[in-house]
Amino acid sequence: MNRFKIRLALLTFLTTMFVRLGIILFIGIALFIIGARINVCRIIGAALIMFVPIVSLIQSIRTFTVMKNSDHPFMKEINKAMNSNDPYGNISKVVDEHSIPDENIAGSRIAPYFIKSTLSRFATIEECIDYFERTWEEKIPGEEFIFQYGVTAKPSEFILCFTRQFPSSDSKQTGVIHASVVYTLDTDLKGEIRSSECEENFFDAVRQSEACKAVQGLQIQDIRTGSRTY
Repeated sequence: MNRFKIRLALLTFLTTMFVRLGIILFIGIALFIIGARINVCRIIGAALIMFVPIVSLIQSIRTFTVMKNSDHPFMKEINKAMNSNDPYGNISKVVDEHSIPDENIAGSRIAPYFIKSTLSRFATIEECIDYFERTWEEKIPGEEFIFQYGVTAKPSEFILCFTRQFPSSDSKQTGVIHASVVYTLDTDLKGEIRSSECEENFFDAVRQSEACKAVQGLQIQDIRTGSRTY
């Protein structure tokens, strides 16, 4: 374990111990000191004092385990950055790439992690479309919405990808935020819809697409999000 991970593990441990479980530790110390003549209080106090660091250690291990085993692209990049020679700088780069900080961005509502945490795998395709239509309602000059669908290299993995791309405020870069809704479906359907080519409302065109009709009633298997600039 490199120095960065040791510091992060220590910080997680101390934060859990003194912030999240601080009140329990305080009560344990108080019972141990105040109940000097009452064995029961001293025993309870000692138990609480031992409980806090044990739980803090378990929580620290659990946090690192979840981070290490996560399949999310963002966490994979964070893990790679933590193992690099410059973890602080590389983590900052990863965060910048995924957050796309620019005044043209319509707040944190369209950040990839927010999409991932808000959309449920039990949502219907209609609810997904409604969500993106609401979330991306604030217009950005020069933006374009793209809806792509098709089967991936994995058998029966059918993906509906919602993408929003837009110029930065100085028009020197283009930001892209995308979310892929994954279904299990054996089909030959493949296509693309662009807002720049739609005479009608883009999201209405998506609702009427063959892809959306094909996945009606099916459960979402996964939701993959990401962002980049170029």
